Amino acid sequence: MEINKEKFDNDTVTPYQNSLDFDVELCSIVKPELSDDMMKIEKNLVKRLDYIYVMPCLCMLVIIQFFDKSALNYSSVLGIKEDNDLDDTQFGWLGSIFFIGYLFYQIPNAYFVQKLNLGRYLGTLILTWGTILGLTSISKNFAHLAVFRFLLGVFEAGVFPCSVMLISKVYRRKEQAARIGTLYFTGGVAMTVGGILSYGIGHMDGIAGMKAWQWVMIILGCATVIFGVVCFFLLIDDANHISKSDDEHTIIRLRIKDNAVVVTRKINYSQIMEALKESRFYCFAAFSFFVSLQNGALSVFSSIITQGFGYSNLNAILLSIPSGVMDSTLGLLLLLIIPVHQAKLVGLYMCWSYIAAVTMVMTSISNNISGYTKKVFYNCAIIFFGTVGNFLGPQLMVSSQKPLYIGGMVCYMVSNILSIVLLLIARYFMSQSNKEREKNILIEDTSEIYDNTLDMTDRETSNFIYKL
Repeated sequence: MEINKEKFDNDTVTPYQNSLDFDVELCSIVKPELSDDMMKIEKNLVKRLDYIYVMPCLCMLVIIQFFDKSALNYSSVLGIKEDNDLDDTQFGWLGSIFFIGYLFYQIPNAYFVQKLNLGRYLGTLILTWGTILGLTSISKNFAHLAVFRFLLGVFEAGVFPCSVMLISKVYRRKEQAARIGTLYFTGGVAMTVGGILSYGIGHMDGIAGMKAWQWVMIILGCATVIFGVVCFFLLIDDANHISKSDDEHTIIRLRIKDNAVVVTRKINYSQIMEALKESRFYCFAAFSFFVSLQNGALSVFSSIITQGFGYSNLNAILLSIPSGVMDSTLGLLLLLIIPVHQAKLVGLYMCWSYIAAVTMVMTSISNNISGYTKKVFYNCAIIFFGTVGNFLGPQLMVSSQKPLYIGGMVCYMVSNILSIVLLLIARYFMSQSNKEREKNILIEDTSEIYDNTLDMTDRETSNFIYKL
């Protein structure tokens, strides 16, 4: 049995149909039924998105970006400080300068995300920052490194917002959490592989008259450029580009209705104003700031901290491999109070697991924000405030407190606790809204059904139920 296309066009699929177990029949809404054959076609479509056109590119992008962002961290114990005559304060500023560039580009990026093809746009950004990373190998002093780090921040700024928006466009709401979570899991894989790769490159010191840190920049830069070219031609930003039949095209239309994303190139400023009036917006923004403080510090100083425990430069890189597998706040406590260096190293590993919370927040935004401009604005705002946190994070690592940086660790621990409180507040607001909407659906006339072929926001849609 095939889909009744006339019925499909007239029926409405509301954004809450894949949320909590809410009685859809109460809303007098009919969901188009898929035959077994059509379900197989959709399954095949999702497989192509997962294994060819979207997720492989995005996962590789996360790995490449992590390598490139961590290049300075790995190079810190491979001679870059000595060759460029850097003290700890200057080195900390190199970590922050990256995020100044990242911050600088957020507003232009928000414009380009809505105006340009995401696949082509991402490919161009990747190719450009790979070139800049390779050129970093010729740096001779702090000024050179500062310029290159700023430019790296500019061209890497668009990666995460584009990735989340792309997932929001081509996947159903119920599919998005697993895909966004996969990106963060890939970040953990990148942390492991990056440590192994940099450990190997560390043994290339002196080859062709170049230092090991220069080889880090050159090898990672070349790999990034190659991937940028691949991404430019392979990564899609619309599932219709890989549609092979009318039935598949019909399924794609159904999926677009389901994921509550109506792509438009026009910027709707009323949706931005709506976002600014929402309490949860400020909760998510503040969360992003607080949780990013430690990321900004650890992404630059983790190898130096490990080396401070008494390990050699190459072993400090090798020992970065297990990072990101345990609870963040407990990790900071271990770094603060336990005197044994081996136990402190375990604490350092645990500091990276805040990423799980970030995954859930980005998934919540992907699932619970409707209206294309509003969704773009939310994503870019979260990145903006996260960038501010990443910028300030390294500044809390005072050189007089090395190698343990106790003052910074206390600040990061407090910020993690505040982050938990903010997420609970945001959840409360959405939960209260759900109760009101479900009550209204039960007692009011539901004949006015939301058509999410229109670019309407979640607040404009009375039957939009938030996923908690």
